[in-house]
Amino acid sequence: WLFLHYRLQWAERGASVGEILAAGLWLSLITAVATLSKENGALLPWLLAVVEVTLFRGQWRGARSRVLARVGWLLLGLPLLLMAMILIIRPEIFTSGYQLRDFDLVERLMTQARLLWHYLGWLLLPDITAMGFQHDDIPLSGGLLQPWTTLLALLAWVGLTAAALLLRRQYPMLLFALLVFAVGHVMESSVLALEMVFEHRNYLPSVGICLLIGWCLGSNRQWLGRLDARVPMGLAIGGLLTLLIIRCHTWSDDMLLARTNVVNHPDSARAQYMYSHALLKEFNELRADSHSAEQSRALMVAVRRHLLRMEEKTNEGVAAAAMLLYIDSNYFPGLPSPVDWFSVLENVFQHRVLQASDMAALTLALECAGTGACDVQSQRIDGLLDRLIRRNPNEVRLLLAKYQHLVNTEAPLTQRLVPLDRAATIAPGHASVQHYRIVERGRAGDVAGMYQVAGTWLAHDPDRRYLPLIKSMFEIPGQSP
Repeated sequence: WLFLHYRLQWAERGASVGEILAAGLWLSLITAVATLSKENGALLPWLLAVVEVTLFRGQWRGARSRVLARVGWLLLGLPLLLMAMILIIRPEIFTSGYQLRDFDLVERLMTQARLLWHYLGWLLLPDITAMGFQHDDIPLSGGLLQPWTTLLALLAWVGLTAAALLLRRQYPMLLFALLVFAVGHVMESSVLALEMVFEHRNYLPSVGICLLIGWCLGSNRQWLGRLDARVPMGLAIGGLLTLLIIRCHTWSDDMLLARTNVVNHPDSARAQYMYSHALLKEFNELRADSHSAEQSRALMVAVRRHLLRMEEKTNEGVAAAAMLLYIDSNYFPGLPSPVDWFSVLENVFQHRVLQASDMAALTLALECAGTGACDVQSQRIDGLLDRLIRRNPNEVRLLLAKYQHLVNTEAPLTQRLVPLDRAATIAPGHASVQHYRIVERGRAGDVAGMYQVAGTWLAHDPDRRYLPLIKSMFEIPGQSP
């Protein structure tokens, strides 16, 4: 809005240096604040270049300036040039994040070519059965013909872009909408190693598409003269409102949302997991309220069924295997042909890169095995943890898991301190690490060591956020710390 406020005036009468400076300062401030609110706020300057190229086209003081028009195109292409230079000179800036993903940069870019058509389809045809919280049922593009729609999607984007460029003088809003849509998706749908798809990424890019639709409806006066516009607009708004009410109702309840996602996306492993998690939560609530054993068991059977479906949908089902290990050990110990779910975990982690989402599942499996609730030999737990730590030497959570396992097996103090001290070297300000280090030295009666650890902890806690916790660890009952 601010850019248009200034630019419309400059198109007619030009601008002074002071006006250009004021506009630049305001836009810089707004861009900074937008970026601090959400990262894709940094796209604002690029979107302004889109507006300049497609709508103003170098218009200045009542005439077209070729120099200004060329500068606009230069600014539009500059971010793409910078990204290309980074990929050539320092590719690790973009590619390092893919070590934690099950796809690489090329696969992501090819898949995004298809996903952008999904995003566009959700705007033009808002089918709520196609929407959902998880979209991991959309297959990756392993090549131009794997699936073949990858090549079709790329060719369609090339064709649409060429048409918009050729028709930019006659229909400028077409190129405007296309570029706003593309630029709006660049940060989250291009080279960065983010999750493949989320519906909320479509919010900002949808602005260009909605303006194009509005322009098409408002610019054709012939149909407006023959048809009362209130009828189709009322039907459209009423239909969208109905869909919105249904969606809001779905999102108003965790169980309903999880069940709807499973119905609409039966091939989504994450949808199966979220529904099983919701069922498990309901199972725990029923058991706490002393409901019938039959009703509780029926819920647990449903939990297991959906976890098995999740395990079938993914080749590396860490979460499913961990949950099934816990459930089969505690609720279905008499299965005729039990699956060794811990072996499944061991096989998965032979070639899988440890991901952030794996830690919660791995922690559950280790706790179940470490406390004896799951029948797993201590040596197997040791072996799995040691392999993971060797492959991820700086992962503090693995070192804490190793420490907890040593506690569960009543290992001697010298062994328990090894993973803790190593984790403290990696993350000296980590609260859990330093807390356990103080506890262990307190158990050994090493008061001097407790104070030494506390001093190290405080040295890395300049805001003294953890000072109350530290003080409480040195309290003697009935005395001030």
